[in-house]
Amino acid sequence: MLTIDGLVSGLDTASIVEGLTSIRQSQIDRLNSRKTEITERQTSFKGIEAQLLSLRSAISSLGRSQNNILDAKIATSSNEDLVKVSADSKAVNGTYTLTINSLAAAHQIASQSFESADAQITSGDLTIQVGNGTETTITIDNTNNSVSGLVKEINEQSEDVFASIVTDAGGVRVLLTAKNSGSANQIQITNNLGPDSGSAIQPDFSSAAVQEAADASVTIGSGAGAITVTSTTNQFEDLFEGLTLNLQSADPTKTVTISVNNDTEAQTEAIQGFVNTFNALMDYIDTQTAYDSASDSGGPLQGNRSAIFIQDRVRNLLATSITGLSSNGNQLSAIGIEFNDRGQLVLNEGKLSDVLTGKNENVTSADVKALFGLTGQTDIAGVEFLIGSSRTEASIKNPYQVDITQAAEQAVVTGENPLSSSITIDANNKSFSLSVDGKSTGSLTLTEGVYTQTELADHLESVINSSTELNGQSVNVRVVNGAISINSNVYGSQSKLSNFSGDALSTLQINASAEDEGQDVEGHFIVDGQIETAKGTGRLLVGNLDNANTADIQLRVTLTTAQLVSGAESDLTVSRGFASELDKIIGDLIDPVTGQIKSTDDSFNDQIASIEKSIETTEALIKSKTESLLKEFAALESTLSSLQNTNSFLISQLGGAAAPGGLGNS
Repeated sequence: MLTIDGLVSGLDTASIVEGLTSIRQSQIDRLNSRKTEITERQTSFKGIEAQLLSLRSAISSLGRSQNNILDAKIATSSNEDLVKVSADSKAVNGTYTLTINSLAAAHQIASQSFESADAQITSGDLTIQVGNGTETTITIDNTNNSVSGLVKEINEQSEDVFASIVTDAGGVRVLLTAKNSGSANQIQITNNLGPDSGSAIQPDFSSAAVQEAADASVTIGSGAGAITVTSTTNQFEDLFEGLTLNLQSADPTKTVTISVNNDTEAQTEAIQGFVNTFNALMDYIDTQTAYDSASDSGGPLQGNRSAIFIQDRVRNLLATSITGLSSNGNQLSAIGIEFNDRGQLVLNEGKLSDVLTGKNENVTSADVKALFGLTGQTDIAGVEFLIGSSRTEASIKNPYQVDITQAAEQAVVTGENPLSSSITIDANNKSFSLSVDGKSTGSLTLTEGVYTQTELADHLESVINSSTELNGQSVNVRVVNGAISINSNVYGSQSKLSNFSGDALSTLQINASAEDEGQDVEGHFIVDGQIETAKGTGRLLVGNLDNANTADIQLRVTLTTAQLVSGAESDLTVSRGFASELDKIIGDLIDPVTGQIKSTDDSFNDQIASIEKSIETTEALIKSKTESLLKEFAALESTLSSLQNTNSFLISQLGGAAAPGGLGNS
């Protein structure tokens, strides 16, 4: 920048320039102050978003269609030394008594004693099979013909047993343990290792079992009609719906009582959490928008219409009632939640406890779930509402109709001819294989023997489902009109049976070319006479995401083809409770594209950007004005300097003319 010192004029030019531009500089100071104020308001407004997210998190467990905290159950065992128990939402409240007769055990067998793990064994083959599982053949040669070598080969090759070396007073033994417990999982050894020869000894597993394979057994009740149930493991998942029993020890002389109740502690905590986070949001907005008459000052968001809009939208929702619910339970006051004079919620824990524990006859636990969550009710058992989403609308005027046009089906392959009443399985007709739902079973073997039709069907099912290649896929085998019928346990287009082969097929009366594929459920919704489309997968029917009302509704349809009718099969009533509706409102408010939070934040950013632009423009004007003034003062100094030089020259000339010998003496 051009600078001058005012030595010629004697003027303090820097101060003069600063004075002339001070008005512009004060404008920048005011703009920066305004920018700071808006930034503070923006930060304060972002706090509302944080409070909304906290509220959304607090209500998430209350608003779900599935795994809702209001469905939570708690199960207790009177004797956890015998059995431990857990419950899911399907468990039915009540008390159950049972006795633990026995625990499941894995089959264990051991070899004779050897001097050491390095002791030599004979060569040949050792075939291991557990229950109806796949046979594993272990080959012993001069590379692995030791006790430790045998153990290593078994552990590397067998999927059904594991081997270990056990040391006792007589030396070391090879212990074989079935990986799965249960009486059906017995270890069977076919020993084709060579006989003792010199120092090489043939391992022998024919002694009595170290531990017999056993099923777990429990008895429900104690009367003449008591029910005894067995399991291959010490875990019972289907004994009582929604309960999982983990047996710890057995004692048939002791009765265990299992109690199932609503998890009222967790439910109360969730509802109190909702109340607390709602109040925190209201308190935050009140504080940020407040005006203090004593100090004549207001909060950062005083007069901010977006903040007030958000507060009113959230608060007004909770002051309404839920359409479609009984008048006994369609408002928060039904469970003890009311507004105080500050617009915050107050929870009456005693009233809530009466509702959750069933002491209030007018409001049930199902009513509480509907009061908060997204729920749906159908009028037939074969169509079950599962879940919806924030895009799912409540059926305010009329129920939605569900029209099923195709029932879900399983793949089924049935024998071409009836079986004889007695069927013999021997070495010539015991092998077979097939593909179930796209996975091959591998080679399977039926146990030799004589079977009735039902016995053969049960055995065939057991052998197929024990295939480790299926990875959980399974079938159901039964006798239909005397013929074997194999059903995939999967519904829909993923259900497939194919690739039958083996010498057992002729006995089973199944053609090698037989195959079948299941069918997905098909249907749609009808809303006030208008069709809204849906897609079926297996038994699951899902409303398309762009549906105006039924988007994301998921129904489980268990109707059979024979149960379908012309037109709608079921009515569906959908309601959105307070937590579900709040989640939707908060989702709208914080939407990253169209939400109120985004638009207000953009407005703050626009204001800040405008101020920064004004500051930039003003700074440019100051710079330009300063440079212009400095140039003018520089020109003034230059002119004054020139005049002074001229004056000095004239004085010098005039002074010379008056001197002796000058012009005056000529």
